[in-house]
Amino acid sequence: MNIKFSKKIIMLVAILFIGVFTCFVLLKSPIKSLASAAIPNNEDAKLIQEAIEYSYVLESEAATTFDTSNFIKVFVDDQRGAELSQEQLVFMQKVTNQPNTRYFGYLTYKTAYYNWWAYGAIQMEELQSKAINENRPITKEDIQKIIEASAGLIPPSRSEGDEDKPLIRFHSLTISGDVATVTYDDGPRTNESTLVKIEGSWYIAGNTILSLHL
Repeated sequence: MNIKFSKKIIMLVAILFIGVFTCFVLLKSPIKSLASAAIPNNEDAKLIQEAIEYSYVLESEAATTFDTSNFIKVFVDDQRGAELSQEQLVFMQKVTNQPNTRYFGYLTYKTAYYNWWAYGAIQMEELQSKAINENRPITKEDIQKIIEASAGLIPPSRSEGDEDKPLIRFHSLTISGDVATVTYDDGPRTNESTLVKIEGSWYIAGNTILSLHL
């Protein structure tokens, strides 16, 4: 059986791999952070850094348990945040079956991503268990069914929860009213996150990967 992949699918798989690889790299010892002298020394700056650090805790837990119920504590759908990348947008259009939708909020994206991952990973776990019980190998047809049910993408397995957690290095942080822009390094990536202040709390409304250094 031949399976052909378009350039868009290859790019999409690549960006999904980066996301999953990042989760795998960012999970072992306690999360630590360092702030450069360019980071303001005030209460809002402190809360912003804590929100970003907490997002890594929640994502590391979700990579193992697939529980996204606490994502609302740190992520938000807010159009003041950075737009999704083209690959992330295509992913959302596929998994939500909304090919004409051009905007998805960051909370919606994060939740959809882990729900997609959970569905595919659990289906694969059940398939492996079934194949063992039936004393047979997993077939290409078995895999293809999971891919077709996962928006045409190959889902990764769940995290084992024993990967290294990051040392987050905050490089810059600017606050303009209720919007903040933060540049920081988490090990494999340099990120620029947009956070918004809602009722006294800061939430991540978008993130752009500035560079990869795996």
